[in-house]
Amino acid sequence: MSFLSQKQKTDLNNSILNYLKPLVSTDVLNNLQNELNITDIQDDNDLLIKKWNAIIRLQKKILDLESQVNQLSKQSTNSSYLQIASFTNSDLIKLNWAPSKVKKTLNNEHSVTSVAIHPMQPQLFTGLSDGSFLQWNLLDLVQPLNIIHAHTKSLNQLVISPDRLDFNNKNHVIVTCGSDLYVKVWDATSCKLLRTLTGHEHVVSSIVFKKNSRYIFTCSRDQTIKLWDLTNGWCIKSFIGHSDWVRTLDLTAGEYLLSGSNDQSIRLSHGDSGTGLGIMIGHGQVIETVKFIPIRSNKYVDKLNQLDYPIDDETYNKIGFKYAVSGGRDDTIKIWLLPLPIIRPHNHPIPSSNPQGILIKTLIGHKSWVKDLEFHPNGKILISCSDDKSIKFWDLENGDCIRTLQEHQGFINSINWAPSIFENPDDRSTNDEKLIDENMRCLFVSGGTDQTVKVWE
Repeated sequence: MSFLSQKQKTDLNNSILNYLKPLVSTDVLNNLQNELNITDIQDDNDLLIKKWNAIIRLQKKILDLESQVNQLSKQSTNSSYLQIASFTNSDLIKLNWAPSKVKKTLNNEHSVTSVAIHPMQPQLFTGLSDGSFLQWNLLDLVQPLNIIHAHTKSLNQLVISPDRLDFNNKNHVIVTCGSDLYVKVWDATSCKLLRTLTGHEHVVSSIVFKKNSRYIFTCSRDQTIKLWDLTNGWCIKSFIGHSDWVRTLDLTAGEYLLSGSNDQSIRLSHGDSGTGLGIMIGHGQVIETVKFIPIRSNKYVDKLNQLDYPIDDETYNKIGFKYAVSGGRDDTIKIWLLPLPIIRPHNHPIPSSNPQGILIKTLIGHKSWVKDLEFHPNGKILISCSDDKSIKFWDLENGDCIRTLQEHQGFINSINWAPSIFENPDDRSTNDEKLIDENMRCLFVSGGTDQTVKVWE
């Protein structure tokens, strides 16, 4: 029994005869033509191959769809995970919260390159590809409070100081960097320009603040990482560790720096001296984002770590890091055990005899570049965004994707979870779940090339 229509049969037979035409004798071809009732063979030598390739493409699409269905089914099974997470105290409501739908969409005239929520105030700042940034009141998102034309080219990152700074009358500051080679410092309340930092010789990509400090690190396409004093705008130190564009930075609460580059490596450095302490190699493409994994997450990531040799947890806890995570243009997220530097009294640390980081786990699920990473305050969930227009939530205990958000219509460049507000800044690194729950803010935002910022609830 055939499921083909008469036209489909004729087209198929014609394709077969056309394919066989140069391969068999005229007599054989004529016999087949008579048997199949074909009066005229269509003159297209590639017709059967085209139809075969079309079938292969359809089969691939079916496999992709089946994979998506399986993933969504798995997520559906785990959909209540974030509401029933097994924390020691059943009253910890906020620690089980995660965004699931869009509360508000903020429209812009240009692509959104960076989003940042104020560490203390209900304010949101969004950087755009035209070089400007917007200040929003999160309690009234009808229109922005300020529109600041900060850079003459794309604004690549915007960060807010985690602490109030004495040189700015004990107010927070915003620091922006752009493709115009400048780093600029702004008052976080008035958005008034305080100073401009010059010294990079190419696009400035990323900024990170030192803890309780007036100092920042920046990185650039000129391959340098620079340390700046914001009180006077001076560049205190400049060092080179990568052989190509340095895309991204992260800093521990202490003195250790992570950097990711176009050279496909991730480097661990001592920030103040610039001494290289370790290297991670494993991505097959440009590194877009790197983050130290918070100490509170170690108890979950330890379960992914199947290494047999003993690990010096005491020293890791002392220096303030153990693991790192990276995302890149190879569509993957990688979790690394960082190498331990040699700590010397009254001297800068130096690299150990084996400065290679060890790959613990590769998280696979995104279908395009991974652009940004964030951590849920509970320490168990890693959040990623990608050029595949999705935001994914990963369980750091087993590496599974437990939730996917898909509301953007373009590449997602930046995500930010509102910093928790602690009365004592030293509590930011606490492992006390009750204290984290009490001070956590249930606020998450994302921005992308669809010219929108999504505020999630």
